[in-house]
Amino acid sequence: MRKHFILLILSLCATTLSFAQSNFYKSFYITNLYDVIKTNDNGFACLTFNGGILKLDSNTHPQFYKELSSTSTLFFYKIIQTTDSGFIIETPYNPFNSNGIGCVVKFDKNGNYLWTQKYYYPTYSSNSIKDIISSDNNGFYLLASGCVGSPLLIKCNASGDIIWQKKSSYTAGAMKILRYADNKFLIAGISVVNDYLRKINLYLVDTSGTYLWLKQYSNNGVNLINEITKISDNEYSLLIYSQDSTTSGLHSTNITMRVDSSGNVLWAKKRLASIPIHYNTMNSLVGTNDGGYLSTGYLALTTTASRIVYSKTDSMNNIEWTRYFGNAAHNNGGTNEGIKIIKRNGDYFVFILNR
Repeated sequence: MRKHFILLILSLCATTLSFAQSNFYKSFYITNLYDVIKTNDNGFACLTFNGGILKLDSNTHPQFYKELSSTSTLFFYKIIQTTDSGFIIETPYNPFNSNGIGCVVKFDKNGNYLWTQKYYYPTYSSNSIKDIISSDNNGFYLLASGCVGSPLLIKCNASGDIIWQKKSSYTAGAMKILRYADNKFLIAGISVVNDYLRKINLYLVDTSGTYLWLKQYSNNGVNLINEITKISDNEYSLLIYSQDSTTSGLHSTNITMRVDSSGNVLWAKKRLASIPIHYNTMNSLVGTNDGGYLSTGYLALTTTASRIVYSKTDSMNNIEWTRYFGNAAHNNGGTNEGIKIIKRNGDYFVFILNR
């Protein structure tokens, strides 16, 4: 029997940030949620693990659910909307079995399937597609990288055909891409030094694929990039999952690091570091009107159950309040997590997965 999962949506009004004021909850029965975007018509598009798209209108009413295949062996992680209001979803390949680095699937604005494109690097590579961002004329850029590979930026046209692909000379992984300006991107990733040390990387790249600079940061721990977000024209924040070298994931924490437009660190601070848990992972981070942050993720007290976290911090990442959701599911051994926070018209929408 096919399992279904409940997606809860919480709306928080921007004018009530002194406490977690929930305006409404809505539930949808869909397969495992992995990504959410705000759409051109002020609605939302939710991506499931097996390639399903749940489209919600501006009132959060379902418009359609279209699925690539209920038996697909591909696993999808990211969704974008192109300039024709269509949707593209992407999946990585196992890079160690072939030189394939991943594929993308295009749907029109009504969720009708249009085409699939597979991508390969000319020589055997440890690269795999990590992120995707839209470009003009219904095209897109793909970011590919492995932990021990080098960043690979691929520009594609509206049909998914490659216009060019450029690989950096830096031997360092890349995980997330963010539009820095009309003609530049910020790419965030990691460098694996050894099993107990992963440095954070930040690249500036122009839209011709030229790598302009690389900055590296280290806290002598094992780090991963979960999010990079623009705070202002001159400042950006990185959400980092981190663990020290002695606990192998136990008592892991999250770090918010704020950098300027040149990649210089303004400050970096741990969050929820003292709670005795098995894992502590924040998946999504947005800035608030008062200069602080909202984030969501999960706390795992064991390897088989987790508790949803929704947290507000001030401009220096000090916690102002934290709310928890999914207690009943947690008590029954469920794995639950906050997936995404999206700001829209002064409200914050939190997308939550309850299993």
